[in-house]
Amino acid sequence: MSIFRTLKTHIQNLWFPQIEDTTNEFYKYGVNNQLPHELLRWVNDSGIAKRCVNKVAAYIAADGFTNPALNEIIVNEKGETAQELLQQLAMQVAHFKGFALLVGRNGNGEAKTFKLIPFEKIRRRLDGEYSFNQTLGTNKFKANEWKHYPRYRGKQITLAELNLLREEFGNIGEIWYHYTPTPDSPHYPVPEYYAGIEDLRSAAEIARYDLETALNGFVPSALLTIVGNVDDSVRDEYGKTQKDYLDETLQEFTGANKGVDGQSNRGKLLVMHAATKEEIPNLQAFNAQEILNGSILKRDAIERTVCRHFGIHPVLMGFSDAAVLGNTQSIANASLELNTVVAPMQKAIENFFNKAFPMYEWNLSQFKPVQTIPTEILNDLTRDERRALYGYAPLPAETFVDPSNTQP
Repeated sequence: MSIFRTLKTHIQNLWFPQIEDTTNEFYKYGVNNQLPHELLRWVNDSGIAKRCVNKVAAYIAADGFTNPALNEIIVNEKGETAQELLQQLAMQVAHFKGFALLVGRNGNGEAKTFKLIPFEKIRRRLDGEYSFNQTLGTNKFKANEWKHYPRYRGKQITLAELNLLREEFGNIGEIWYHYTPTPDSPHYPVPEYYAGIEDLRSAAEIARYDLETALNGFVPSALLTIVGNVDDSVRDEYGKTQKDYLDETLQEFTGANKGVDGQSNRGKLLVMHAATKEEIPNLQAFNAQEILNGSILKRDAIERTVCRHFGIHPVLMGFSDAAVLGNTQSIANASLELNTVVAPMQKAIENFFNKAFPMYEWNLSQFKPVQTIPTEILNDLTRDERRALYGYAPLPAETFVDPSNTQP
């Protein structure tokens, strides 16, 4: 029974329950409190995952806000524009399905500046506020650098409320932290692609294997058996034994060791001496062809699966598809489907801007794929209607000039 209880606890921990760090009084983000940092590493390890994140972010930001004038509004003391902040928000949402900003107020208690801060370095406190540590997730982590921040209190607060906040926390601002709570993660966002994180990591590992194979000159893995003992006791004037020299020779022969010019002795002739016939080294090579062919096929399949974990049709990432390749309308449909996937993410960003700057109406544009329209339909449209299909403004109206009234 005790074994069952231990196993059950381990399984629960995989689902991000309310795991508390009682020392720092916050909820852990993942079992080891490192989930967002692991997500960043796993995405950056996989070329296709990195491209997928960039693709999702590009669709979220699209062409900025539908009102072009809003794109140039300054949103913080760094001089960043709304469109620049939008680009940063899009990247955070694409990675984590959430975002965080540091909000600054003026002397009247009005929230005036909004600056993006690293989402992965923030933790929700048990009291509802937030903790932030700039060194979290780095090899220079310092446990004594946690800072306590208040949660965002709204667009306008009273001077009394502002003074109370500054007395308790100092004049450091408030954290606007956005995410949608779910049953599996009530305190932090967990992006959908995490459910297929094994595929992201597999794609990265296959790429690493291909790199190692190329660096090794496509020499197949092998087992070298040497009959007899190689002297490992007597050292020469350079402090090396016979076994040290043998190991170095074998490493150069396989390409494991390279010189300053990046070259090794692989592909060369390796001569080894044996005192008797029985002591001749026995090399047992593994069949590499099936492994290499399998790597090529598996890489394509896994990378397509990674695309789907992000809600992206593989054809939008450059994968060929007999049913779609060359069919512009099908590609446009795949693009429209991705617009549907990012629509809730866009809505979350729109809600932020509408609450932060309520004097304006903030609406994000959508990525517009080029669609194939049958010629017979185009022929039924006016010139301006055809231009509108591709986002062009109508041409100026032509002024009629009566030739009979012209002067010579």
